[in-house]
Amino acid sequence: MNKNELNLDKVYIDYIKKRLDGMGYHFISLIIDKMVSFIECSFVDIQIILNSKSINDEKITKDFIDMLRVMERKFLHMLQVIDIAINLSEVNHYESYRQIANILVATFHDFGRILEIHKVGTKMGSNKVNHTTLGLSYLFDDSMERERIKEYLSEELYLIYRDLIYTGIEYHGTKDVPYGILSPLATSVVKDIRDADKLAVMSSFVDPNTDMDTVFHMPFEELAQIPIHDVTLKEIMSHKQIDRSNKDVPYDKMRQFISHIGFIYDINSPLLYDYLYLTHWVERYIGHVRNYLRDENQDKMYEIEAECLDFLRKKQSHNINAGKLGYKVFQKK
Repeated sequence: MNKNELNLDKVYIDYIKKRLDGMGYHFISLIIDKMVSFIECSFVDIQIILNSKSINDEKITKDFIDMLRVMERKFLHMLQVIDIAINLSEVNHYESYRQIANILVATFHDFGRILEIHKVGTKMGSNKVNHTTLGLSYLFDDSMERERIKEYLSEELYLIYRDLIYTGIEYHGTKDVPYGILSPLATSVVKDIRDADKLAVMSSFVDPNTDMDTVFHMPFEELAQIPIHDVTLKEIMSHKQIDRSNKDVPYDKMRQFISHIGFIYDINSPLLYDYLYLTHWVERYIGHVRNYLRDENQDKMYEIEAECLDFLRKKQSHNINAGKLGYKVFQKK
């Protein structure tokens, strides 16, 4: 693999498209093809900008390569969320209309991430923007004569699913969702995309293909030596997500590590509790640091692990199909 080239996971792309085609949703396969073309064109745009500088700047070259890797990971994540959205739809026995809603929202939910990378890449050094806002403004800007979302959807699909896609993108990553003002269908779709998105992220943390150095930028042996703050322990033991805005506690790598465990407290479907418990997610994730923990950190992490496992065990719905929720993992050569 040439590190200076864009390398999207063609095997996984083909796998997802075959799944969609087998369900009779070839039109969504075509949307994925358009997104691939968009990403490839974005990569060319960034490359042209850099080449026009006519300088040999090692930092700019490194930034460019880093952006390629981020773009690849973001698109891989989009595929994983689509994969899980399909699984959720099948396990829940959704009718076709509901399946399509789930899959379309999953397909577009992080479109703003690609736009964000393109924006930063073509204006090297510019500040990042909120990817949700960027995605919505690009796809649904009503000041345009024709919303760009129509470049991906037929007129019929646009009329049926436009509002659901907008709502799904808008609330897929927000801290608080105003479910009270959403329709029952929109509420269900938003909950599903939030679950699929979160499960994809959580699963990637225990995926053997994931380069965890890109997550923490620190060896686990070193991370394990950072003291677990009492506030962090209290939050996680109280079944709360880690409050990243709390300025009284340094958001160090250990707090970041534990914040990922706290994702289990922001799940909507009982199926996910089943899946995480059955696949031993908590044990596998903590396994990254287990052998490096010492003294007080070791005791605190043991408390966290025991509490989280007990929480998942009590939340189980014992659905025998829950094991089918995870995205497909292809062993890399």
